Amino acid sequence: MSNFTVVSVNGEWQPAFVPTTAGAINKLVNLESLAIYFNTDSESIEGLPVKEGGEKFRSLISTTQHPVPGHQFVLKPISGVGKITMNRTPDNKTPKFDVQLLFEEIGFSLDDHQYRDIISMVDMYHFFLRHQQYRRIRPSDEEIAKNKARAMLKFAGQAILDQVHDRRKKWTWKHFQERRDDRKRYVELYRKKLPGTLGGPELGQFDALERKLPYEDLRFYRSIARSELRKDLASRRKLEEEKRKNQAQSGWFGRLWGSGTQEQQEEILGVQMNDERRKELYDALDYDERAAVVASLEPTKDSLKVRAVAKLNKGSLTLFMDPHGRKKEVVGMVFEKLCADVIQRPTNLEACVTLGDLHVHDGVTEGTLYHDIVRIKRDPSQPGSPGNDATMVIATGPVPTDVDHAFLMVKFEQNPLDERADNALTVRLGSMEVIYHKGYVEAVYNFFKPPETHMESINALMVCDGPPFMPPY
Repeated sequence: MSNFTVVSVNGEWQPAFVPTTAGAINKLVNLESLAIYFNTDSESIEGLPVKEGGEKFRSLISTTQHPVPGHQFVLKPISGVGKITMNRTPDNKTPKFDVQLLFEEIGFSLDDHQYRDIISMVDMYHFFLRHQQYRRIRPSDEEIAKNKARAMLKFAGQAILDQVHDRRKKWTWKHFQERRDDRKRYVELYRKKLPGTLGGPELGQFDALERKLPYEDLRFYRSIARSELRKDLASRRKLEEEKRKNQAQSGWFGRLWGSGTQEQQEEILGVQMNDERRKELYDALDYDERAAVVASLEPTKDSLKVRAVAKLNKGSLTLFMDPHGRKKEVVGMVFEKLCADVIQRPTNLEACVTLGDLHVHDGVTEGTLYHDIVRIKRDPSQPGSPGNDATMVIATGPVPTDVDHAFLMVKFEQNPLDERADNALTVRLGSMEVIYHKGYVEAVYNFFKPPETHMESINALMVCDGPPFMPPY
């Protein structure tokens, strides 16, 4: 069995295996070149032969060794390392489960052409939703060719009548009764489906109800079924515990009145001991046998159960204009040394998030003296500042986090070890400088402002009508 150390050398993670402690199980996962790209104004591969289309599709996959020029990445290629260590003998320094996730860079970007195509796709989706409900009553091509005005007038009248009839139907007692029966039957069948006991004719009924009921009703009915199953399981556990308790009490009374099994004799310090004498001895010594056994099995208060660490060296979010031309940057946000550390103990939970550095670049103003409109005011001689390059070493212990020199630190503790409070929250923020002018604010607003022709679709999809009507039955 072996362990490993991950060292950052020239921006590349290199695994180095070293001997590990006894009783530990290690798992290593490597992630290489995970990316999302959205190319606009590109040639389609539809209609090409299967072999040629497959080769062209595989050639579009960008990796670190073989980057593809011209890709419009929404998520730039990500590479990282994940490590899981399971220790059989945990203590206050070695957790039972140690998880480490290391990423070099995660970058998101969006240009105006991609945003334009996304808005167009949303508009087409809205157009499809508006026409889907009227497709079944739409006049045929023969009716339109014969008398277009008559066919369209009949179509409009039928559409209005269907809406009125559907609205009135929802408020009839027959509809309420049907919904009630469907709900009860679906909940009953779904409770059988969860443990895998659904079959035969009931499976066909379940499929028919899933086709009949809308999506919102299915989600609501499934939540009811899961809630009822949880209540049944809790009731069953409670009955089993009461049954075991009653059996234990009946056995104790049986031994007391001599109707039970023969008392077990035990010799302690030369004296024959039975249950009554043992109880008198434990009472005199103020000794609880069960509590001693439980205390010997329970871990210490400061022992580590789970420790999870995620570290990101660099992250970015950038908006671009004219990707197929000069590719001008509108605004870009860059953050460095983002680390999240979670520690779980038997009665304590700690979660800490630190951010080392933050910059927001202004790409709108030509010849500006303040390229960084948001930056951190820090002494360059400080260790851990952006100007000091440091090699990151992740060994078998915890990931070193430079909390003292972090720009932002947020730490939450549940049941702290020093018992100063039930919950504790610590937030520390360093000094920062923000330069404001309306130029880049207007540029960002104009970037995300959709065209007037698509505003109706955007507003229609953003409107939330709330949960579906549920009659009180």
